[in-house]
Amino acid sequence: MSTEPDRDESGGLGEVEVRELLLHGPPAEGPARSGLGGGGHATMRQVLAQLRLVEQQDSARGLFLRLGPMGGAWGTVADLAEAIARVREAGKPVHCHFDSLDNAGFALAAGSCDRLSMTPAGHLDLVGVAAQVFYAR
Repeated sequence: MSTEPDRDESGGLGEVEVRELLLHGPPAEGPARSGLGGGGHATMRQVLAQLRLVEQQDSARGLFLRLGPMGGAWGTVADLAEAIARVREAGKPVHCHFDSLDNAGFALAAGSCDRLSMTPAGHLDLVGVAAQVFYAR
């Protein structure tokens, strides 16, 4: 017998609450492989559907988003940012928490969230613009 409560399709218990969404990396574009080492990751379609439900359901009062590095998936970040913006437009606050982020993940968090928090031992792996000039005489 499971002690885990039944959750609805948005990840909630059907009560007035803040929904939690885990994105430890960019969502898969297609269905996950099954078998050893496969599965366990939500697809982009599933993540967008979950965000839409949080946006539409009155029982969802906000979103707690746990982020991880996005691995340079800038197109995915843009799609997620649009979906999160719709949640915020619905009047629901978005809090983002992370352990470590890269450039793409930080762009998503900084542009999409009302509030940011980082694990005390976490880090930002941001890479800026660099130029090397070779001068020979």
